[in-house]
Amino acid sequence: ERGVGFGNKSRYADIELRFFTFFTSEGCDFFCKINNIKKVFISFLLIAILASVPAASATPAPDTEWEKTYAAFWNGGGYDEANSIDETRDGGYIIAGSTWSINTMEDAYVIKTDWNGNKLWERVMGGENIDRASAVDMTSDGGYIVAGSTWSYGTKGLNPYIVRLDRDGVKRWEKLIEGFISEAFDVHETGDGNFIIAGYTRTGVFGYDPEDAYLIKIDGLGKVIWSREYGGSADDRAYSVDMTSDGGYILAGWTESYGAGKKDIYVIKTCLLYTSDAAD
Repeated sequence: ERGVGFGNKSRYADIELRFFTFFTSEGCDFFCKINNIKKVFISFLLIAILASVPAASATPAPDTEWEKTYAAFWNGGGYDEANSIDETRDGGYIIAGSTWSINTMEDAYVIKTDWNGNKLWERVMGGENIDRASAVDMTSDGGYIVAGSTWSYGTKGLNPYIVRLDRDGVKRWEKLIEGFISEAFDVHETGDGNFIIAGYTRTGVFGYDPEDAYLIKIDGLGKVIWSREYGGSADDRAYSVDMTSDGGYILAGWTESYGAGKKDIYVIKTCLLYTSDAAD
């Protein structure tokens, strides 16, 4: 009878035939038959092992634990958006973005939640013009550093806007890094207690020159330690920055100055510590 197997014979009939052949082959002496018994035993052992291995399956995607929506002070009267989120040491989350729910102009907006996404506190920051928060990072003292952009302060248009909050969201200080036209998109605390910021800047007269990727280091009180610009004759931006194990920095953004044309991914690795860092 034909079984389920390979070709026209079942796997079991094939094993039975091999077993019979091992013991009836002409010219096979006692030691030859013992050796055949070993081969049969090993064959059955392999079959048993293979049968016990479960079939490979794709790892399922995780289920949704919870989802939340937020509006500034529960008004929901305008647009509200998040640009950055980070887990905090207490298991909750810190969120940074913008809100149009309080004023007619955009304001920087920060929300602190618990581990289950329940809002613990919120802060709206800025003035009478455009202000936004693009990134937030938890600081070593349990507070927060927020980086974004402001048009409410200064005299030269949009500029990096840095706010230091304590663990309860109380503002410790806010700083404007004034240039011509600049924005900050990412911020992280460095190992020496200072902060590194990535964005872009226009440095020409009246800000008409092309944009350059911008890397700024500030101290714990918001004072600029140094700044560096990267790019070419067209527009270039840095949207993300991180510290590297050798003491330098890695930036990622886009470039219109280099590459194949239009916009290309732009990654910049700095040297080890700048001379000005070493002197701090």
